[in-house]
Amino acid sequence: MRYLTEAQVWQLANAAAFSGDKGQRNKLLVLVLFYTAARKDAVLHITPGSLIAPDMVQIRRLKGAKDMPTMQECNIPSWLFQMLVAYVKEHCITSKQLIFDISGVRCWQIIKTLGLGLGWDITVHSLRHSRAVDVALKTGNPMIVQGVLGHASWRTSDIYVGIAREQMAAKALRGLQEKPH
Repeated sequence: MRYLTEAQVWQLANAAAFSGDKGQRNKLLVLVLFYTAARKDAVLHITPGSLIAPDMVQIRRLKGAKDMPTMQECNIPSWLFQMLVAYVKEHCITSKQLIFDISGVRCWQIIKTLGLGLGWDITVHSLRHSRAVDVALKTGNPMIVQGVLGHASWRTSDIYVGIAREQMAAKALRGLQEKPH
């Protein structure tokens, strides 16, 4: 699986902005998928009523295949919250309407097409995993990654800390190899 850096997610979002008449929606979709680290179905169920504070959105989380969906508050950057509010106002979306009124298949197609346009073979879930690695790189703490992903155990999230360590080691090694001797 390919893990995108935050800068690459912004490349994807900016490419989305120029993806036709739904560019603004698609850009927001990319950013919300990444910054919430929520699963596609949870993001597609966000309504204006889900925007509960200047830096918080309420999303559905499935705790397990047999469990009922639960609502969880998810921190998002305040600038992303403001972008969502502006989009809702501009498109006259009522409090119970979906902000991203598209199917799961269409969501997958959008992300896949945008990625391929940049030469990347990614899926919607790549954004969730990329955020997990991003948080692991920034904190090194599997319990923080657990909170972001909504996992029941930090041990499930520890894999992302391992991936982050591997990426940091590879970057350090490249830096050593590039130095003149």
